[in-house]
Formats: sequence, structure tokens, C-alpha cells
Amino acid sequence: MRILALDIGVGTTDVMLIEPEKNLENCIKFVLPSAAQIYAAAVAKATKARKELYIFGDTVGGGPFASAIKRHIAAGLKVTMTPQAAFSIRNDLSEVQTLGINIADHEYPPSDFDGCALWLQEVRLIPIFDFLKKSGERGEADIIALAVQDHGISPKGISNRITRIDRFRNLLSKDPRLESLMYSIDQIPGDFIRMRSAAERAKKEAPGAKIFVMDTSPVAALGCLADPQIHQDDCILAVNFGNGHSLAVLFDHGKVVRGFEAHTRQFENGIALREYLEDFIAGQLTDERVFGDGGHGLFNISQRPLEPDQILVTGPRRALIETTKLNFRYAAPAGDVMMTGPIGLYCAIKSRFFKSL
Repeated sequence: MRILALDIGVGTTDVMLIEPEKNLENCIKFVLPSAAQIYAAAVAKATKARKELYIFGDTVGGGPFASAIKRHIAAGLKVTMTPQAAFSIRNDLSEVQTLGINIADHEYPPSDFDGCALWLQEVRLIPIFDFLKKSGERGEADIIALAVQDHGISPKGISNRITRIDRFRNLLSKDPRLESLMYSIDQIPGDFIRMRSAAERAKKEAPGAKIFVMDTSPVAALGCLADPQIHQDDCILAVNFGNGHSLAVLFDHGKVVRGFEAHTRQFENGIALREYLEDFIAGQLTDERVFGDGGHGLFNISQRPLEPDQILVTGPRRALIETTKLNFRYAAPAGDVMMTGPIGLYCAIKSRFFKSL
């Protein structure tokens, strides 16, 4: 059994080929620039060359890519996107159009197009398989596990921050294991456009593999539980400081007690992180407060105060925790802080779908 796990973030795509019969430390792993960074650079190059853009292909992560497109438009240059590609910017095409982006009614650029055509594809398995072959490995996997962030589509007038936390809350109230947020390809909700796009691309490039997908924030928190220095019956506070979002989850015996998600920039702009975490541990942090401060919100399975045995921290902005003076450790499953996401994917698959692994 070979599991190819890809954690696709804002800055990097973290890749691990997991073979359960091996020690995790001996499994192949590497870190690549994220698609969002690659496409942001391509847009910036087109802006410098004063070329209009025609963007087509898959739905991918926005972030720096979306920011680069906005700068391109601000420079007085035209951007046209196919509907599937445009969902990379917003989950509502009318909102995409208000940014000055034209929505195409055909998949490919016109034959007389004289600008820069940009194909989007953030799940690229074939180059990974080719690399494995050149390294003396089999260029294939039985399971493809993907982590991408997807807020889903919200009803008109309702913030997608609210619907995102509501979805977490509803699923975890039925099954308080964080891995309950993982989907097989046929379980992905229809309003998760990016997740579905990623899974379908993986299926095209690895048609014989089983495909699973999960959101990046909970994947990283789950990966913290694979740190070799924790015990299954410990109470753990896991905090993932991503480039865009931060998620804190309190676990008791491996089950979620509560969690909150905020934008990482909030903790750079004056909101006291230590006070937030202490109120969260004590069961005093509220959904209204997190949302009012510009975050997504809080999901409570239980409000009981619970002192963690350990605080484990991960994510590219993890150094923020050092300002709190709390007693913490950086999570290092398989001895590698960069593999928390891929190992979280492996843990979710092993727990939910293949308990024999």
C-alpha cells in the first residue's frame, strides 16, 4: 500500500509518499512551491510585459495569485477567466466580475489571442510520479490524499466564515474525531468547488488510485497528534499557524473538545494571542468574539474547562506562539515540522477508511 499525500498551502506544497510497512522517517518526502506562488509569479511577469491574461483550467488556491491578478487589473490590463478558473478568486462569479475580471464563455483562448494564456492546475501527479521513477521508485500510488482549503459556497447574505464553522460544528457534533472532516471523492459536498476540482484532477492523473481530500487547517492539527512525544490519553492543545488562517483545537483522548479558527494576521495586528488561548482553554472564548474580531468562529463540542497536558504548535507562522511565553513544543511527527499536514492526512485515512494500515 502506497499513499501519496499532498498538503497544498499558500506558500508550499508538502509531499510525502507513505508506505505503512516502513518507518515514517524513511519515507520519501519533499517540499515544493505552491501553485498559488507559481501562478502569482506568472501573472506578475505578464503585468511587467503589459500583456492581457486569459486564465483557464482548474480551480486553485487564491491568496498571492488572486492578489497578483488584482494588481494586473489595477495596472490597466485586461483579465479573462473561464468559470472554473474564476472560482479560484471567489466562489461567486458575480463577485469575480465586480473585481473587473471578464468571465469567458468558451474554455480555451481565441485563436487570435495575443496575450498571455495561463493554464491552472495545482494537483500535478505525473511530474511527481516521473521523479519517483527517476529515483528508482515505482511511479504510482494506491491512495492519493489531498489537503486544500475550501470555504464552500455560502447562501446569499451569509458570510462564508459562518458556514465554514457551522460545517465543522455539525460534522464534529456527530463524530468528535477531527478525521470526520475527511471526504472520499464521492463524498465531497457539491459546494466545495476547489476540493472537487483537486480530487477530479487527481483521479484523471491516477485513475487507479482511491482519492481522499480534507481541509488544510484541521489536517495540520490532526498531524500534531502523531508527534512521538504525546500519549493517546493526553489532553492536547494543537495550534496551526498558517499563512492565512490559524486553527486551535483542544483534544481529550484524541477527540475534539472545541476549536476556533481566525486569520493569522489578527495576531500580528494587536489581538493578544496568549489571552485568546487562555480564554479558549478555560471555555470562555465565544464564537461571537472570534467572528467579531475578524476570524471565522468557534465550534464547541464541550465548554468544560480543560487544562492541556501539552501545547503542540505547527504551521509556517508557528513562531507567533513565542510571543505568548506559554509552555509549548513544535510538533514534529516523523521528526519533521514540515510534514505535519501529510502525516495528518495519513492518520485520517488510517482511522476512518483503512483501519488495518
